[in-house]
Amino acid sequence: KSNIGHLESGAGIAGLIKTALALHHRQIPRNLHFETPAPKIDFTGLRVPQSLEPWPENAGAPRLAGVNSFGFGGSNAHAVLAEAPRVTESSPATPDVDHRASLLPLSARSEGALTALAVSFVDLLRGPSAVPFRDLCYTAGARRTHHAHRMAVIADSAAAAADALEACLRHERQERAVLGRASARTSMVFVFTGMGPQWLGMGRELLAHDLVFREAVEQCDRLFRAHSDISPLAELTAVEHCSRLDEDRTAQIALFSIQVGLVTLWRSWGIEPDAIAGHSAGEMAAAWAAGALSLEDAVCVTFHRSRLQHRLHGRGRMLAAGIAPEEAEELVRAHDGVVWLAAVNGPRSITLSGDVTALTDIAEALGRSGTFFRLLNGQVPYHSGLLDDSRDEFLDVLSGLRPRATRRPLWSTVSGGLVQGTELSAAYWYRNL
Repeated sequence: KSNIGHLESGAGIAGLIKTALALHHRQIPRNLHFETPAPKIDFTGLRVPQSLEPWPENAGAPRLAGVNSFGFGGSNAHAVLAEAPRVTESSPATPDVDHRASLLPLSARSEGALTALAVSFVDLLRGPSAVPFRDLCYTAGARRTHHAHRMAVIADSAAAAADALEACLRHERQERAVLGRASARTSMVFVFTGMGPQWLGMGRELLAHDLVFREAVEQCDRLFRAHSDISPLAELTAVEHCSRLDEDRTAQIALFSIQVGLVTLWRSWGIEPDAIAGHSAGEMAAAWAAGALSLEDAVCVTFHRSRLQHRLHGRGRMLAAGIAPEEAEELVRAHDGVVWLAAVNGPRSITLSGDVTALTDIAEALGRSGTFFRLLNGQVPYHSGLLDDSRDEFLDVLSGLRPRATRRPLWSTVSGGLVQGTELSAAYWYRNL
């Protein structure tokens, strides 16, 4: 009040602002027009500042201040403010150290405003004191509001980004740039893969350059190593002649770890799915991502699933075919006890599993009729009746699972429907097996 008078209903916020500024500058302002203390007020232990003075240190603790607001209508409030934590400025990244591509997103409320923004970014990127390119991309993506009119470029340097933006402004077609208007948000689904897509070197760049991804894989590594000597981290970074990614058991564990790492990374960017599904060996990571299984339980299922399936190595294989499930059932009946319908992937897309000789005969018959087929790589007859002998052991080792309700909708590729999560007990995973 001594500065600007009584602001009525705004008096409290004025005091709050003044106090916040005093904390920020670490200075105590003088109380204007104060000269003589009122004789009837006991000022013992109190002092009214009559000149600007530094705010003393508080033995390493944050400085504190109180703001009173006693309203005429009877509303009394007292706020305690603490100075903001001190942030140590990090050294800016050296632009030449990291040449990975980054996404630079720009947006505005109108086409004209977007053009003006892009021009200003070109000037910034080409300026003599440009900020580190990756820092600029981060701020543009994470610290700015995203409007309907959008432009985005992928580049590995400030100069390349400036070139791409200028090409966009000239409406030239660019492989690493896009210009347009955002549509209404569509639903996004995370689909987790089963066996097959693993390859030597997968995830290696993320492990080397992204801490969030690496820490997630390292957590999986610690959990798997509690069960066996298989280290997904070691396998993902192994040189070719030492790699065991072509082994069914190792590949299953590595794929699980990669997918956990990717989901963790995407979550750190604020990307969450509207629904989740997992195919075959991908269902464990899917259940974890949906919140139905803890990471420890998902690792446990993956380990024992891969361990028991590995026992069948060399006893059969799998065949993909472009036929309807009803046709597949006829083939299964014709080869009763040696061939099973392993998966129904679509109206005319199925997978058979079982004896190599029987599947070879079926493949030849399909070939003669001009029907699509493919004998899949691998020597394990997944999802076949040959796994029946492992039922009791599998149910026993997974008896301690504690499934819980999902946090995200989870579609089961065992039942073909939506699951609540709590039913993902040992019996469910045996059906998945």
